[in-house]
Amino acid sequence: LGGILANLAIGYFAILGAVVDGIPSPSFRPGIIVESVDKGGRADLAGVKPGDKILQVNDDLIQGDGVKQFVSDVSENADLPLKLKIQKEEGTEEILTVTPTSKGRISIKVKSNVDLTKKSKVASLGQALEMANGQYAKLINDIVFGYIGLFQGGTAEIAGPISMARMGGNTISTGDISETLLFFAALNLNLAAANSLPIPGLDGAKVAGLLIGLLAKGRSISPKVQEAADVAAEVSALLLVFFVFNVLLSDIGRILPIDAVAESLEERMSDFVGK
Repeated sequence: LGGILANLAIGYFAILGAVVDGIPSPSFRPGIIVESVDKGGRADLAGVKPGDKILQVNDDLIQGDGVKQFVSDVSENADLPLKLKIQKEEGTEEILTVTPTSKGRISIKVKSNVDLTKKSKVASLGQALEMANGQYAKLINDIVFGYIGLFQGGTAEIAGPISMARMGGNTISTGDISETLLFFAALNLNLAAANSLPIPGLDGAKVAGLLIGLLAKGRSISPKVQEAADVAAEVSALLLVFFVFNVLLSDIGRILPIDAVAESLEERMSDFVGK
């Protein structure tokens, strides 16, 4: 339990430090920016290039953060052609047609078109605490709903050790104190959440054991209940191994164009079978 509380406390004070330094206030520009394009993927074949700005998907303008909207548009239109309004780095605009795979993917990485140079400074300790409490609650809320989404279906948006290391390196390289502190806070709060899971070897399992002991009130636990608890522990351990394996695969997939390779093989096999 001490590890969980320590991570929660460190996360809070890191956020407080970021607030005192000044948290960047995002100012979104139109569209989203293409960071990378997997060679041989659907977007690459359609002519999408790194550095392009995607301004519109069919009739939907991309506004605000834009990334979730874009991912939703692509995933909901599997095997259906999408018209992307693209602004090239030189400023010209064109319409490209991209057809997502049957899994709703086009094998690109995008990011928000946002300016984080503006910082909101606090005028007093009270204001700093109020802002820190708000940021802390928002971050915990995002993590909780992230875990709920994870158990409902997948690891696509979960960052593993490789992605976390890259994100940390990129954040520190900016030299921005508040951004570094916010990343440190997010890292500690995610560790607290993971450590809270009732899986053998984690603090969550110890807390669950203590709660069971308190509920039992000194009475001996029946063999059936003990057997069920042992089975649950074994299953949860297997699930943890499976989860870590999938997160690592997802991590590797962010670095290597695995989706594009899979698409290419799938299309070649379809052509072969068709012949």
